Amino acid sequence: MGLKIVALGKDVLHKLAASLKRFPEAVLLAAAATVILIAMNHINFMQSGLEEILGRVVMALALGIPLSLCLKMLFERARNIKLGVKLLVYGIAAAVPVLYYFYLLPDLGMVPVTRYISLTLALYCVFTFIPYFDGKPGYEQYVVALIRQFLITALYAVVLFLGLAAMVFTIDRLLFNLPEKLYLDLWLIVVGLFAPAFLLSEVPAYGTDLSDTDYSKVLKALLFYIVMPIIAAYTVILYLYFAKILITRQWPVGMVSHLVLWYALLSTFVMFIIYPLRPANQWVRSFLSFVPKIILPLLVMMFVAMGIRINAYGITENRYLVVAAGIWVTCSMLYFLFCKEKKNVYLAFFLAAVAILTVLGPWSSYSVSKYSQNARFERLLQKNQMLQNGAITPAPQTISEVDKNDIRSIILYFDRYHGLEELKYLPEDFTIENMKNTFGFEMDYNVGGEQYFSYHVQNDNMLIAIGSYEYFYNAGFGKRSDSSLLKSSPLEVSYNREDKRLKIAEQGKVIYDKNIDDVALKIHSRNKGKTNLSHSDMSFTDENESLQVLYVFKYLSGREESSTGKVNIDPPEFYIFIKVK
Repeated sequence: MGLKIVALGKDVLHKLAASLKRFPEAVLLAAAATVILIAMNHINFMQSGLEEILGRVVMALALGIPLSLCLKMLFERARNIKLGVKLLVYGIAAAVPVLYYFYLLPDLGMVPVTRYISLTLALYCVFTFIPYFDGKPGYEQYVVALIRQFLITALYAVVLFLGLAAMVFTIDRLLFNLPEKLYLDLWLIVVGLFAPAFLLSEVPAYGTDLSDTDYSKVLKALLFYIVMPIIAAYTVILYLYFAKILITRQWPVGMVSHLVLWYALLSTFVMFIIYPLRPANQWVRSFLSFVPKIILPLLVMMFVAMGIRINAYGITENRYLVVAAGIWVTCSMLYFLFCKEKKNVYLAFFLAAVAILTVLGPWSSYSVSKYSQNARFERLLQKNQMLQNGAITPAPQTISEVDKNDIRSIILYFDRYHGLEELKYLPEDFTIENMKNTFGFEMDYNVGGEQYFSYHVQNDNMLIAIGSYEYFYNAGFGKRSDSSLLKSSPLEVSYNREDKRLKIAEQGKVIYDKNIDDVALKIHSRNKGKTNLSHSDMSFTDENESLQVLYVFKYLSGREESSTGKVNIDPPEFYIFIKVK
């Protein structure tokens, strides 16, 4: 048994060394990102913006990983490229994450983050098809091999982390205390160092013949007896709903678009995976033959539902992406249905192209959405005679509540995602606080469904006047629960981040108990619409017969449901100052 463990350990080390030799750039980039994440785990972010800056650096480094993988696979394929050309290409590639950080990742808002995710997925997609873009057979098996190695890596990573965590826990309890942050450090090391290296160690080399590789029995059983029957059953459910729509003549405009889209995406992926198995299995041949014919009418229903939504509320990034994904799925189904000599690598190529085109250029989801919402805004203003010589005038008394809410939702959309300066006709000094002076009615933050909000102190590197408060406690991010005995005092403060309760005890007796959500709701209610907050905006004073407590929030976020007004608060970060009466 011991010899087997040693042999397994040597095999793992051999794979990690082989991965470092073949993909050194990717492994080193992953290591650099991991080091920064571990540092972030131990830094107390007292200066505003530092955490976001480091997070953006990590994202830029992570973007370099698929880029370096693509170059490596390209050079493995084109072995005759001169060394000077390779060095030039690598030099340009090294500048890409730096330029991306400064020009395409200015913050962690919706636009930079969604663009980053889309480009990252596109690069990984390109990485998979570089060895096969000439259409040679075996691409499906290559993807299956990558998925299998990914699952094996995930299993190894979880087992390794649990083993290391168990050792740390034992040392902490039996020998000497260890910081709780060590657990996250271990997880980052396993996920950021071990997992990428182990995964890359089994990437098939260019030229490896995978066309005859057999699928595992487990994968076949999963596809044939679980996934494909579920898709068939789900198809029946959607067609029953389709029949209901035809009978009631009420077209859907809500969740059905997403349900159909995810169902179609999964079906496309399954058809791609099982395609090489068609010669030996009638069930696969029937599935590949009938599923495209069945899905296409459902996609038509999805496009009609999305068209109704767009006609009523204009294009947004979410609707644009749904339509773009729907177009890719529709083209894929037509490809499976009518193309006789199929080379499924073209599906991946088309997917990568769609992912890139939706986030870059004047045709991107951001540009089209801004244009659509600006046009909708202009129509609403003209409809209610609120435009005079290119300037906005207050709304007349006859304006409907529906038009008011539509104007509000457009303003909130630009404020949250693009900036008010991108919305035409607004005065240069316009802020949501002077909404009534400009439009003649107040802002209502409950329009447009669930609304996300976040507040942070504009300048966190400032002195705070604490007056006669005696004790200080930092309830920052990190552990799920914390307990701290205040020195030179019988007070003990405990804060549980799961139920968000702050308790202060004296000699074992609780003399103060507060649900932090109650405090956070008060901060939220008085700061709606504000963006630049001071410490006083983010502060709240509470007291009882024993104590006076000053709360100073560093960061606060959550979501407010428009239909019910219910507010869901995310775990906040705050300080408290305590005065004993």
